[in-house]
Amino acid sequence: MLGDNAGTQLAASGSVCSDAASVARCPRHVQAKLASLVHVHRDLVAKIERGRRWPSHDLVLSFERTLAADGDLSRLWPEVGV
Repeated sequence: MLGDNAGTQLAASGSVCSDAASVARCPRHVQAKLASLVHVHRDLVAKIERGRRWPSHDLVLSFERTLAADGDLSRLWPEVGV
């Protein structure tokens, strides 16, 4: 499972969200930061979060490295049925 503070760390690294409570209130900033770190558009991250788009395996691996997910995301990727 992702570390409990992965979103907070991501937000604190350059977003206006600085703690767990504010991360929940400003998902666009977190999405934008994650998107910039993996070199995709924020809208793609938002669509993936909402289940409107499925990420490629390469993108899953990029998210995993960026979020230090330790294999959790790549283990789930086959479940999306792409």
